[in-house]
Amino acid sequence: MGALYEFEHRVKSTIWFDTTTQWSDLDWVGHDVSGGETVLRIRDRTKRCQATTANLHKGERDIDMLRVLSTWGHQDFCVYAEVIHTGSVALSDQVKVL
Repeated sequence: MGALYEFEHRVKSTIWFDTTTQWSDLDWVGHDVSGGETVLRIRDRTKRCQATTANLHKGERDIDMLRVLSTWGHQDFCVYAEVIHTGSVALSDQVKVL
């Protein structure tokens, strides 16, 4: 398994945004964003917990993910969002801050 696969399974995000600026979604708190027919209200930044340090296959802590995230000046990895309007979302849909 590759490093990206391992990382994605440790953080357990529901949806991934491919943005041109790294961590730009952290600035969306308090805004609505759309993707396809769906509108999300970005509620808060998500601080990572110790669960991200654990290897899911071995049940052992093997990476200090919080220290790694601190190298970017924060320990947040994503944002919490509330669904305001449901609808379909496709991989090719652009994400727009409303």
